[in-house]
Amino acid sequence: MKKLLFILAALLMASNVMAMRTVVFRPSVDKNEATGGNVTNGSYTLSKHGVTITVDLGSITNDQYRFSAYNESSNNTIEVAPSIDWDVLYEGEYGVFYGRLQKIEFVCVDSGTYGPGNLDALGNMPGGDYSSSGNVGVFDAEGYNTREYYYFKANSEVRCTEIRVTVYADPVAPEYNYSDALNVSGGDIQFTSSGTYPWITVESGGRTYAQSGNQGVASSSSELTATVNLSQTYTLSFDFKAWGEGTSYDRCIFSIDGVEKFSYGARDNDWETYMVDIPAGNHTLKWSYVKDSSVNPEGDYFAVDNVALRIPLDKALNVTGGNIHFTSTGTYPWITIESGDRIYAQSGNQGIASSTSELTATVSLSQAYTLVFDFKAWGEGTSYDRCIFSIDGVEKFSYGARDNDWETYMVDIPAGNHTLTWSYTKDSSVNPVGDYFAVDNVALRIPLDRALNVSGGNIHFTSSGSYAWYTISSGSRTYAQSGNQGIASSSSELTATVNLSQFSSLSFDFKAWGEGTSYDRCIFSVDGVQKFAYGARDNDWETYKVDIPAGNHTLSWIYIKDSSVNPDGDYFAVDNVSITTKPVIRGDVDGDGTVSINDVTELINVLLNGNTASLNLSAADCDRDGKVNIGDVTVLINYLITGHW
Repeated sequence: MKKLLFILAALLMASNVMAMRTVVFRPSVDKNEATGGNVTNGSYTLSKHGVTITVDLGSITNDQYRFSAYNESSNNTIEVAPSIDWDVLYEGEYGVFYGRLQKIEFVCVDSGTYGPGNLDALGNMPGGDYSSSGNVGVFDAEGYNTREYYYFKANSEVRCTEIRVTVYADPVAPEYNYSDALNVSGGDIQFTSSGTYPWITVESGGRTYAQSGNQGVASSSSELTATVNLSQTYTLSFDFKAWGEGTSYDRCIFSIDGVEKFSYGARDNDWETYMVDIPAGNHTLKWSYVKDSSVNPEGDYFAVDNVALRIPLDKALNVTGGNIHFTSTGTYPWITIESGDRIYAQSGNQGIASSTSELTATVSLSQAYTLVFDFKAWGEGTSYDRCIFSIDGVEKFSYGARDNDWETYMVDIPAGNHTLTWSYTKDSSVNPVGDYFAVDNVALRIPLDRALNVSGGNIHFTSSGSYAWYTISSGSRTYAQSGNQGIASSSSELTATVNLSQFSSLSFDFKAWGEGTSYDRCIFSVDGVQKFAYGARDNDWETYKVDIPAGNHTLSWIYIKDSSVNPDGDYFAVDNVSITTKPVIRGDVDGDGTVSINDVTELINVLLNGNTASLNLSAADCDRDGKVNIGDVTVLINYLITGHW
């Protein structure tokens, strides 16, 4: 038996009256387009505006002006099978339709003597709810809440120059979950849309989003609204597509409290991001798609996704008390993220090939400062995706993939006006794990040398690595502290190299706020020799002094953390580092300012263990022969007995 199956998708329009849709097929033309020529055996499919005709046949006439499905051995039967699922959303060339099936009508045009004649029920058609007359068959579906197939049959050969299928639907307001579709993960903004053409939710291209519901409807509007109550200023961000005819015709409008923020017509076929700051208070957000009286452009909708209220860039990026102003615009602006105990900013072009996302700040410095910031570089590699930081257009670093943890970068900036730029540039392929550039804790700090030296001091300090030391101004102090606070299994080191022409005394203030010497350790060493290792001390400053002989020496302050527990404070802090030369007192071997039997003991111990490097040689060379040996012990003892050298 040859079958002609008319499978009707859900063509259901939301309106205040019964909606209808008629789809016309011209078999002689449509078949030729589908097959490229005559078909005498096999099958083919024709689809228009959501209605699909599948022809399953053993033979068919070669006459391109008629459509034949006649087989005497199969009782000359044609089956028309409209399958309607009224819970299905259909998005077609002429719009989006939703409703409850009411009636299906099938008309064979210009059939002549080859029309369907008397149509009868067949298959799952509910009895008594069908009718036919000549070349017209009607099924009344009202009252039948079922998703079964419905069939008509005809007892004669059918030849139609046109086949018209009309579906009638009674609108049913859909229940869309706008919150799930529009909010970012964890967001809780509540959205509403009503009226004749409410917004709909769509799943496409890995996204679930909302779009206007008046596609293809002239002189109409479709609105989506949300009301927010903000305790402080937030940055509203959302992705959108504007596929209207143009701002003078169809318009995609976003407004806050009735004040228009943008009005776009056609933009392009990709998503872009919009951001705007909103002050504290109650506010109404509105997205509208307003269509004029003619022309339905390609696309023909306003779509929105990933709506979020985010901490503003300035608040997210500055350290406490910082006042640097940051900006990010363009198609893919940077966004702020709250994760764990951090609020930071990251590039907005994640997963978007051949794109750039840029963050900028302009600073005016009255003196030299050290710029410090934390960052994550999660690109594909410097030859592909690049995380770039530059000052005044001069690149300071360009990283691809680094690792999955934060690290700290520091650079000195001279006095003057400067532009800071962080950009994430992606190549044309491959989206790596992470796929972003993230920045946090941006600060302009007093340089280490100025913070650590006493007035007039000139010791040069350095700190690098993932967790560099940084300077802090608090109360009357400007000091430096370790940069690995709260980071398990890490170390942060500060170093200085000094060249002393004579025996000197090193002095500095410090705070040791580790967990304990068996866990977190605050260590100071000279030339790799540990001078102290403290864990928790107290919450006030104390002073440490140590004598250092003439020569070149490396000073190191390091905070080493174990794999667990972050104590209160959790840092090593240093201030007021100074080196003063000590007056040479002949025989004062231990450097306490007096000559006593203790100096004899100290000198003998040094000679026995063979380590004279730490001695003040000028003081220990009691016999003034340029060497320190047992002869100096004899001279020192004689001095203590006689009082004369």
